[in-house]
Amino acid sequence: MATHYSANQYQSAFTPKQLQSWNVPKAYKERPSDHDGYTQFIANERGHLLPGVPRSQKNPWGTFIGTWDLPTKIPPSKVSLTSRSAVASRRLTNWIQNSEALLSACNGLHPHISGKVPTSPSCCLYVPKGGGGGLGGREIGFTYPGGGGGGGFLPDHGKESSPGAGSTENQSSVPG
Repeated sequence: MATHYSANQYQSAFTPKQLQSWNVPKAYKERPSDHDGYTQFIANERGHLLPGVPRSQKNPWGTFIGTWDLPTKIPPSKVSLTSRSAVASRRLTNWIQNSEALLSACNGLHPHISGKVPTSPSCCLYVPKGGGGGLGGREIGFTYPGGGGGGGFLPDHGKESSPGAGSTENQSSVPG
């Protein structure tokens, strides 16, 4: 139960009859009890520590990180690895774990990583392809577990590469 103190001349407004609370109130002291002991000064009138007072080597503001001390990019606090590739999930978890300043700060990052990482890393490996073309000489192919090395962004599953396969010149359309 909370501690109740007297409101002196305003006490009558808080009586159970006035509040229409007919419960029996807990007994309370008229004045708070005084504390035993004494106060020992550790600083002078200018706020500087007196000689002989042990000084902490830590920052007096604790581990709080201000706005200007935060990194440019902050990793997310809730991460789901369910629909990510093994490479992307590894990169994301490394980014979170390498943010030591944010992890150790009192107002910092408290990450929650959930989801399932793919068990076979061979399903999602990026294999850089040599030669020029597509993306300024940086074409990316995928390695698939079935053994078929994809030449582009999709695997070659029975795709025919005849010269006229995609053109509409040789196809005749008969109006129906």
